[in-house]
Amino acid sequence: MQIITHNSQVITRSWFKRPKKKTLFGVIQAWLERIPFLVDEEAGFRFWDVYKGAAETTFKEEKKRITERTEEGSKAREEQLENWEESQTSFFALLDENLHEEMRKKGQRRLSFKATQAALLITLYRDEPILAAPWSLLNHLIDLDNGMQHWRHRHSVMAHRMIGTKMGTGGSSGYYYLKATLQRGRVFDEISNLSTYLLPKRHLPNLPATMLRKMNFEHDREY
Repeated sequence: MQIITHNSQVITRSWFKRPKKKTLFGVIQAWLERIPFLVDEEAGFRFWDVYKGAAETTFKEEKKRITERTEEGSKAREEQLENWEESQTSFFALLDENLHEEMRKKGQRRLSFKATQAALLITLYRDEPILAAPWSLLNHLIDLDNGMQHWRHRHSVMAHRMIGTKMGTGGSSGYYYLKATLQRGRVFDEISNLSTYLLPKRHLPNLPATMLRKMNFEHDREY
């Protein structure tokens, strides 16, 4: 189909196609991927490298604490070491880009590897002036997810009260369907889970002086 305008210009149907809509998740991910400070070439600082080193130190310290405080061969020590091993495996899965991408393909993660790094950087160094606003935004996204979660929960409770476990009006399983969507409906779950990857302050890598100046809105001036 073609349309001829008053000045004889030919407009095809494709001109009327709506542009691809952006999602809030997509916009946030793109924004996170543009966050600076992951690398400071001037200072030779790479956040991911120093973070991995600090994480390894933290886990070694935790394992030492378990072995010192529990009796060798005891059930308590075996259980705590098993939990430690599971935590370490889960923790370092975040640090492996290839594993991260595999999990994204399987639908187990949504946020890109670089965006995840940036979100963690913001979370760890949220006390720095320039990261205060990004940290606040991440918190609002978690609040948004929680608000939707509460709404879904109230909706499922209301459905159960009104129709019990009968089939829903849309052909779904009703209450059980609504209940099952509670956790699936979270959009920014990976951001709310970042607290899992926080490190003790004593192990938190120190930022280079050049980065700290930038994070404090300081700029070199010529007088």
